Amino acid sequence: MSFEKVDGYLGHLVLKTDGTILASGGDLENDERIAASLLKVVSSATKGDFGSEVENISVNYPEHSYIIVTSNQKINITKRNTADIY
Repeated sequence: MSFEKVDGYLGHLVLKTDGTILASGGDLENDERIAASLLKVVSSATKGDFGSEVENISVNYPEHSYIIVTSNQKINITKRNTADIY
């Protein structure tokens, strides 16, 4: 998957379900702090059963958002610029 093609792309993380960073880029390059925080969001939303009830989550801030998608026992996170959208 090419994250850079996402409109407003600022960065990305690909995590294993245990929080291990498999790939990263842009603003989120090896950002373990953000990875741990967003893993907690996913764990809370899915009750630890990744992809069972929740497949995607958006965390929105005034200037950017995190789009989180679970698939194939991986967590894909994209950081997007939302300042120009709203």
